[in-house]
Amino acid sequence: MAGQVEVARQALAVELQRGAVERLRVVVQLLVGADEAQRRVGFRTRVTGADGLQQAIGRRVGEAVPQHPAAYLLNPDQLNNDDTNFWIFNAAGLCRLLTRAGWQVERFHATGAVAASDPDTLANDERAFCLLRSRRWLANLVLGEGWHEASPDGWRWTARRFTFSLLPGAWSTLTLRLHAPDSVFTVVREIRLEALGLGVCRIGQPGDHELRLALPPGTTRIECELDHCLAPSPTDQRELGIVVTEARYA
Repeated sequence: MAGQVEVARQALAVELQRGAVERLRVVVQLLVGADEAQRRVGFRTRVTGADGLQQAIGRRVGEAVPQHPAAYLLNPDQLNNDDTNFWIFNAAGLCRLLTRAGWQVERFHATGAVAASDPDTLANDERAFCLLRSRRWLANLVLGEGWHEASPDGWRWTARRFTFSLLPGAWSTLTLRLHAPDSVFTVVREIRLEALGLGVCRIGQPGDHELRLALPPGTTRIECELDHCLAPSPTDQRELGIVVTEARYA
């Protein structure tokens, strides 16, 4: 497995250095697997503006394109007659792809023909530069008190009370993905997780759950507390609250 991760890491570095998100068949697999080896990466790739995307598709099919995350599939002879290029995203589509692949977009900067970019001409070339942080291993959080060591898969047990901070930014929503093992319900029928001053999640059965919060402006540090936890035992000296598998915010 370590060898596969190293191969994926090296392949990702080559692809990202070449600005090759257009090669979607390979890159999505690399983006999903790469954070096993790298928690932060930077790359650049070509993107297109919404008007340019509309015009390019309209020239060929005569239909409107919604102003939403989107991508344009190139013909083999388009874009410098390079048949290794497949997809050109608009900025929203690129950010959606990165989010779905498990990355937090820390910085996004566009340069080139930003106001008039399109997906298929050399004259109207826009480039996006991205700095990404993996959401796995909770790498997009600054962990405070009440966290236990990470598992090989990146998730962590918490204690009954735990704290964390968000990376700098104007964030408005936060989602914590949680897992409640069967063992949590051996002594209680329901557990209550409160993000102090922000919201409450009630969990009544084992399995995966989400805590979704609206963040007041300026929120950075978050304190959470459970009403029940597993006390230390002869086989595990830790106080175990709940498992946190992922955090995402926007």
